[in-house]
Amino acid sequence: MKIKEISNVLNGYAFKSSKYVNDGHRVIRITNVQSGFIEDEKPVFYEFDSQLEKYELQENDLLISLTGNVGRCALVTKEFLPAYLNQRVCCLRVNKEKVIPKFLYYILNSKKFEFDCINSSQGIAQLNMSTEWLKEYNLEIPSLEIQYKIIKVFDKVYNNIDIRKKQIICCNNIIKSQFVEMFGDPITNDKKWKKRRLFDECEITTGNTPSRKVGSYYGDDIEWIKSDNILNDYTYLTKAKESLSFEGLRVGRYLDSGCILMTCIAGSLNSIGNVGITNRKVSFNQQINGINPKSNNVYFMYEQFVLSKKYLHTPVNMSLKGILSKNQLGNLEFIFPPLDLQIRFGEIFEQIDKQKFEFEKSLKKLEEMKSSLMQEYFD
Repeated sequence: MKIKEISNVLNGYAFKSSKYVNDGHRVIRITNVQSGFIEDEKPVFYEFDSQLEKYELQENDLLISLTGNVGRCALVTKEFLPAYLNQRVCCLRVNKEKVIPKFLYYILNSKKFEFDCINSSQGIAQLNMSTEWLKEYNLEIPSLEIQYKIIKVFDKVYNNIDIRKKQIICCNNIIKSQFVEMFGDPITNDKKWKKRRLFDECEITTGNTPSRKVGSYYGDDIEWIKSDNILNDYTYLTKAKESLSFEGLRVGRYLDSGCILMTCIAGSLNSIGNVGITNRKVSFNQQINGINPKSNNVYFMYEQFVLSKKYLHTPVNMSLKGILSKNQLGNLEFIFPPLDLQIRFGEIFEQIDKQKFEFEKSLKKLEEMKSSLMQEYFD
């Protein structure tokens, strides 16, 4: 069935940011529509206007991004209402006699749908997807009885994924609480610890990209870390998709286990300051600054960076380009309590992190199971 045969395809309205208010109807913008969920960290609102009634969203509407990262799909739930639909976000209002909204939500979160959306889009600097193409998109829709069965399978996996994510967040909160109890807020420095420049306490190395013209620089000998391997809430780096050869390593930049990598160049301010600990020898590209804590405890330094993210953003000018340079980073001041306290915190960190690591392994298996089920049912 074509999407236009199972739903009404609705476009949004160009709401003026100058008319945003502190309360009212939430405006769902393209930045809010992520893969599988609505991001609502910084909501904006618009006063109710009866002339804008056709742009009001309803529970179980499906939202699809039409610009940039096209094909992302999220489901509208009660917590986000009342809400208006902004431009460049498409709404699918489902005919429930033909398809269950949750079933369509799962189909549209498949890799196949995202891939098809990207391939159908136009634009060089920024992709744009047409709602006319979307209306004609064909989907295999089984009976309502089979839809309910498939939903039940995916609901179980998604619920378990949510549980694991919450457990990981809980571990992070316990570590944060322990840090603040021992050292206070690292930004306000309410415990009056000695502050020193990062340059004075740590060694900082900016990564690089060995010449692509020399094919022998790339191989399978040592992972080449990029910013997408440094994730929020994850202590350690994820496995890199690309590696250098030993020859490439001679012209590359690398750090051994027990150091920290920090994202310092990114299109999004929120990504700048992301940190991960090296639990193996790795090389890394120019978007990353590597930090060798030298005599300081790596877990203490890692957590201090996590809690100091807003402070790390202070030298960054996003109107030019999102860069936290080696020099800017090195000249920022941080707290450096006595080493014995750092080590004590590190021991607590490691204990909690062992449990967190098990949750992360379980989450990875669940994500793999979800991908496998997506392929089985929808690809």
